[in-house]
Amino acid sequence: MKNLLYVQHPWEVLREELEFRWITWKLFSTVIWKSVSELSELLNKKRNLTAKWAILIWEALNISPEFWLWLQKDYDLAYEIEKIRKWSLEKVKNNAITYWILEKV
Repeated sequence: MKNLLYVQHPWEVLREELEFRWITWKLFSTVIWKSVSELSELLNKKRNLTAKWAILIWEALNISPEFWLWLQKDYDLAYEIEKIRKWSLEKVKNNAITYWILEKV
């Protein structure tokens, strides 16, 4: 879902951070005691970042867990706002069409 004000998903930020530090997914998964497939699933945005993951990332990369949870919170808010905007626009369109049809009758 494309937001008007684009907010990065925390996993996009983590992926960029790992690339910047030249850390492979395999090495990172070993450091945080997770399987490569689990990390891959998360980095491909199949799951949201949890407090547990934020702590694991903090211990491995020394980036505060609050930062990661803040990214997730911002992403969740932007996502929900966009959903509501789309729903509201559809409702307005439907009401306008209904009004136009009733006016013509």
